Amino acid sequence: CSRAVHPLTKRYLAAAEQAGLPFNPDFNGASQEGVGVYQITTKNGRRMSAARAFLRPAMKRANVRVETNALATRILF
Repeated sequence: CSRAVHPLTKRYLAAAEQAGLPFNPDFNGASQEGVGVYQITTKNGRRMSAARAFLRPAMKRANVRVETNALATRILF
């Protein structure tokens, strides 16, 4: 895992596992049960949407355009 996990979080997870709860490394996977670290996008300690974190900065580029109510048949890179 590349994101920083607080030492107290690690202890909480270990205690939960010792209590019999299964560890879940990916809540976006097949199972959402168990204990683990949620995969969220944050900046400066605040939760960010994908649009705010990635799309909004990309919209400043000249070669990025958002089309609504459109069907894409191909994407050129």
